[in-house]
Amino acid sequence: MQAALQNFATSDRSRFDPYSAILRTGGLRYRLIDSAERRYKVEYKDRLNINLEQFADFCHDLDLGARYQAHLNSVFKPSSPDAAKAVAAAFIGCERDAVEVLAHTAMMKSDISEAAYQMLLNMLKPAGPRRWDGKGLRYCQLHMLDTYAFSGCLLHGALLIQQNIPDPDSGPCLVYLPAEPSNPIKQYASLRAFNASLVQALDSEGYRRYFSRFISLSQSPEFFSRLKSRLYPAPAHTLDVDADLLLQPQPFSKPPFELLYEHLLAKTYGDSRAIAVPSAQADQQARDALLESLKDNGMNVLNAAGLFVPVLGEVMAVVAIYQLASAAFVAYEDWTHGEVEEAMQHIYNIGENIAQMLVLGSVAGAVARLEPSMFIESLVQKRVNGSIRLGKPSVNAFADTVSLPEGLVVNALVLYEVDGKTWLPLDGKLYRVEADATGANWRIKHPVDERSYSPTLKHNGAGIWHHEWENPMGWDEVKAFRRLSPACDAFTEDEIHKVMRITGTSEGVLRQIHVESLRPPALLNDAIQRVAIERELQGCIEAL
Repeated sequence: MQAALQNFATSDRSRFDPYSAILRTGGLRYRLIDSAERRYKVEYKDRLNINLEQFADFCHDLDLGARYQAHLNSVFKPSSPDAAKAVAAAFIGCERDAVEVLAHTAMMKSDISEAAYQMLLNMLKPAGPRRWDGKGLRYCQLHMLDTYAFSGCLLHGALLIQQNIPDPDSGPCLVYLPAEPSNPIKQYASLRAFNASLVQALDSEGYRRYFSRFISLSQSPEFFSRLKSRLYPAPAHTLDVDADLLLQPQPFSKPPFELLYEHLLAKTYGDSRAIAVPSAQADQQARDALLESLKDNGMNVLNAAGLFVPVLGEVMAVVAIYQLASAAFVAYEDWTHGEVEEAMQHIYNIGENIAQMLVLGSVAGAVARLEPSMFIESLVQKRVNGSIRLGKPSVNAFADTVSLPEGLVVNALVLYEVDGKTWLPLDGKLYRVEADATGANWRIKHPVDERSYSPTLKHNGAGIWHHEWENPMGWDEVKAFRRLSPACDAFTEDEIHKVMRITGTSEGVLRQIHVESLRPPALLNDAIQRVAIERELQGCIEAL
């Protein structure tokens, strides 16, 4: 039955070989014939006396897929316009009633605010005001996991409501997920808050089964494969509570219940075609497979032209993008999954623009403007081996988890030396550092990848260190003070303010020390030492 539902293309009839057969369930088994070489023999059992070519012809001619499409049309798209409107009205009325009940329940459970509750009740009225806490509304459908390598999926049946404000994603939102086990209607502080809640929920296999109702059947395998990779990234393969699900609100102007009905139709028809494939669709898929095969055979010839043109090979485009990423970015292997995705998407967008320019020429307005990426714009330029590359202005990925021996004392440069290796304490973390042959130029070494880019360091000769991507002018007085020495890193804010007040040190003086690599004034050093001794004595007293 499954084979009949999946159907056969006309070309499939010539693809059966002499070993093809139709068997009863459990009729195929493997028998070991050589244990040394681990060779097996395939054996048939309960082979059915059915001609394969005739079976394929029968399935193709029977065309269960087309018959089921006709059945759906009779239900959702009857010939009478009034009948079709009645079906739509029945669904919309049922959905409206369900939302009304859920709104009352959500209010009683404190899942939504009073203002959101009134907004929902007004939404249920045909001509009710479209306001939320005095602000306009944005009705949105939700799209998820859209990246450079995967177009993502529409969440069929899900509804997002936001306030129509300059930055709606940072404002409160209300999410409707039909039949959600705990909170079908719930208000969140922001889209990011909903993302965080959804990550926790999707950690459950049962919830992922529920969530599959929103994903088209044809996209479901790839969607959930990519979702798991995002939830449980390598190498730890444990839940990343900060995973970015790439939720994209897509505003629409029509009444929300009409859109939900369109979602129902699209998913019902799409899933039915995936389960029961019409013969015309099976033939088209066979033609597409043939074109794909021809394209693969000519891949080497079309490398240049097909680099960013999807029809010439998305797989090759993905490989090319990663090759470009290695040339464009510094240490991108240590970025978060979402940051890598955004960088890859940016390169892909650049490539698409180049491809359009090649095809359309440099006609003004012919190529879409490349939207800026906040993450890309936050990166800094760095010259590596004579070429300019972009990197994150952070060395967090270079921090090491090494445990140093207790009682180890720093040297004159405030560095730890153990077993021929040198460690720099910085912002509560340890970094392995190395100097060049002259001993004047220092770099941070990656804890795992020796080939990774090594950020440069500078110091004042008395223990104040900065890496190349830092900008002390942007620090507040607390951070600027704590970076004077590892001892200062443990000071509380009250102790910091006390030392600065007693010594008359201003925030501007602290910044000047860092920017110009100066030594701290003697009075400031003395006060720091006194407070450090006081802290040590207090610790001894408490220990006793």
